[in-house]
Amino acid sequence: MSTRFVAAPFRWNLRVAAALLPSLAIVSSFGGLPAVAVITVGAIVSYVMDAMRQKEGAFAAVWITLGGVNLTLLFTGAAFPPGRPIPLGMLIMGVNGSALLVAGVWATLQFKFVQLQYPSLALAFERLLLAVSMPLGAAIQTWGVVAAVGASPAAFYLGVLLAVMYFALAVPLQSSFYKAEATGTAIGG
Repeated sequence: MSTRFVAAPFRWNLRVAAALLPSLAIVSSFGGLPAVAVITVGAIVSYVMDAMRQKEGAFAAVWITLGGVNLTLLFTGAAFPPGRPIPLGMLIMGVNGSALLVAGVWATLQFKFVQLQYPSLALAFERLLLAVSMPLGAAIQTWGVVAAVGASPAAFYLGVLLAVMYFALAVPLQSSFYKAEATGTAIGG
């Protein structure tokens, strides 16, 4: 373990939430009522496990919930309705699965025992999260904006959305898990 590593709260939760939470809402609405039901039950189970101080159980419940949502999206036929080309359905499932994976990475960083037992994994997950959440969030939110307002005015909404996401996540950020140094260690710059 590096002597510069410090197990600490993830500092960029608000910025990542601005990119991922609307994306997860769009993904869950794409899956319909079954996906929302899986998310609700999984959140309740995870909360109860966390309240009972079963940190590993809460951690497993989060990942099982995200896997269950992905399977729900696959088996409800939302990605493969009649008349949709198979490669487009596969692309939709890939983007939805990626969003759920990144949400799982974000949830993993919230568990302190992961940071303490696997510091290199925490550092790698932080880098992955800060690198991927902006483009993935932008892609899924583009889908949601076009579905909500139509294709013609969507460009204006997306201009503002992408500018905010760029300011929030594309500038170099200090790592949450390094001790403060005189030079500082920036991610992405």
